[in-house]
Amino acid sequence: MENEILNLFYNKKQKDVRILTIAGGLARGIVGTVHEFKNNYPGCNIKIINIDRSEDAINLGKDLAIKFNISDNFKWIKDGAQAIKKYIQDNSVDIVEMVGLLDYFSNEKGVNVFSKIYDVLKDNGMFITANICPNREMPFVYKIG
Repeated sequence: MENEILNLFYNKKQKDVRILTIAGGLARGIVGTVHEFKNNYPGCNIKIINIDRSEDAINLGKDLAIKFNISDNFKWIKDGAQAIKKYIQDNSVDIVEMVGLLDYFSNEKGVNVFSKIYDVLKDNGMFITANICPNREMPFVYKIG
């Protein structure tokens, strides 16, 4: 993610970078990245929208962002991945990050979310994902979680 932000800032001369993180929880990694860029790359304005179902995770993320003095860079939304188009305009996000969620989706639901992601992602934007295979914890999550 850092390399893509640098590419946008230096090579494409883009001062404002918009990131969407889906099911990002408290967004610990992104908080660290934004803090680093704020201190080391003046003029680079990173705005993050974090959409997550967990109010507890969102509250922890808000506290963390306050601690690092970057709370103005974040917008926190309590909702699911299926709702991203409700909050985000088409072709408006430079980077979408979704790690650790797709493995809980059926193929149909995954394709549906991908379609929405590509709608909001700018042309030549970057989509970062991981954990994209069935997860052994799924039975626990569905029965207990």
